[in-house]
Amino acid sequence: MKVIGVGDNVVDMYIDKGKMFLGGNALNFAVFASKLNYSAAFLGVFGDDKLADYAKSTLQHFKIDLGHSKTKHGENGYSRVTVENGDRTFIDSNQGGVLQKGLDLSSKDIDYINNFSVAHFNINGAADSYLPKIKGPKIIYDFSDLYTYPKIKEVAHWINVGCFSVGNMTRQNVIRLCKRVAGTGIKLVLCTMGSNGAVVYAAGKFFWQPAIPTQVVDTMGAGDSFITAFGTNLFNDKFGEINDFRIKASLREAADFAAQQVKVPGSFDYGENLIF
Repeated sequence: MKVIGVGDNVVDMYIDKGKMFLGGNALNFAVFASKLNYSAAFLGVFGDDKLADYAKSTLQHFKIDLGHSKTKHGENGYSRVTVENGDRTFIDSNQGGVLQKGLDLSSKDIDYINNFSVAHFNINGAADSYLPKIKGPKIIYDFSDLYTYPKIKEVAHWINVGCFSVGNMTRQNVIRLCKRVAGTGIKLVLCTMGSNGAVVYAAGKFFWQPAIPTQVVDTMGAGDSFITAFGTNLFNDKFGEINDFRIKASLREAADFAAQQVKVPGSFDYGENLIF
């Protein structure tokens, strides 16, 4: 099974540690899928600065196909963060850097994406306008914690799995969110809840998954790792039809995988000293 992340790449600059690590929702999806032994690609926009050089060199470790990614003049996407007791806090960012100029996908790029089994899009990826043209893969869309209901309604028709980060939300409000999202037409809703685990809402049923106890070094990318393991397991044809058993098994797989990822710094390690 081949999978692709479409949209953002970000260099996370850990100010308090003097280190930088590669991330971004779409890029993390590709890397985590590669770590799960899937053939993975990333289609996004890189700058032409040293941060972009670091990003591309890091991706070589994971054999990510970058053949359709773009390079534009300007800053690569970056954010500035701090980590305290394993929990990351965002300070600021350059809002995606050159991604603000757009992905500029060609018809060949669209045809390329349509050859994959699963494609990951997200609210930071500047790729929503291309969703109506995606006809081949199943679509996983990460709304993170930046969603609005108008935005959900805007893209719901094209999405197979809608993902939300709701770590600070009460269970009652999570239930309310899931039902409201399902009302827009998204058939499967996944909410990651940090140390409280995760839940899937599908066909009127809730599937609750507790977090796996583990030693937490850094929560950066934890939700991305959970989404990746869940989605790739769910849509892998070799595991049979999607039913209640598959959903539960995919949630367990995702919880196990996420518990391993929080043991390393950054989204997936491979950090280097800060360039600036």
